[in-house]
Amino acid sequence: MVRNRKRKTDYGLHSEKDMAEAILMIESGVSLRKAANEKHVKFMTLQNVDQEKALVEYLVNCSRMCCGLDTIDCRKLAYKMAVYYNLKIPKNWEDKKMAGIDWLYGFRKQYTDLTLRKPEPCSLTRATSFNRHNVNVFFNNLEDVMRRCPSFADGSKVYCLDETGTTTVQKPKKIIAAKGARQLNKVTSAERGTLVTTCCAVSATGSTLPPAMVFPRKQFKSFMRTVHQ
Repeated sequence: MVRNRKRKTDYGLHSEKDMAEAILMIESGVSLRKAANEKHVKFMTLQNVDQEKALVEYLVNCSRMCCGLDTIDCRKLAYKMAVYYNLKIPKNWEDKKMAGIDWLYGFRKQYTDLTLRKPEPCSLTRATSFNRHNVNVFFNNLEDVMRRCPSFADGSKVYCLDETGTTTVQKPKKIIAAKGARQLNKVTSAERGTLVTTCCAVSATGSTLPPAMVFPRKQFKSFMRTVHQ
């Protein structure tokens, strides 16, 4: 299916400025029909924009609550919204019970604030424990410690540590090669690397410590304590 269709009608030829001004009027309290008449924009067009903005807000809120929706879930939700608002939808939406891929492309093209990102896994325990009450308890305890130990108040002894995974084998970048090549390789130190934990610590004053790397080992050797210059 062609996604860049040529226009065959003059339907929806309102300017972007008129659309933006109509949306501002609606946000200020003006009714949909009045804003549509004054800015020469179709009433249903403004109504769809209002519904799409509600969908955008819902998607963003879900991502912030660690329950983000993927592209399939988003298309299914768009279909359910269209059915709920009794909108005219294509037949393939009814057959698949979800919006088409072309709708998703157009939706993402219109709302550039949305993007596809790979989320980090987070356990249910950690997600539910990070709430307002627990955060307030932590900072209340931190404030109590700083009051009992004034030397901590300047921030030079308060550090924040974070960890990340580092592989011992670099990931090759894309290279220029002949089109249609069946197998394409690039030399690396090994085919499969070891995942190393890298820890970085920064104080409240901005000073940093050298990164610490934790290598997986089953047996500890004494020579590991030796620092080679």
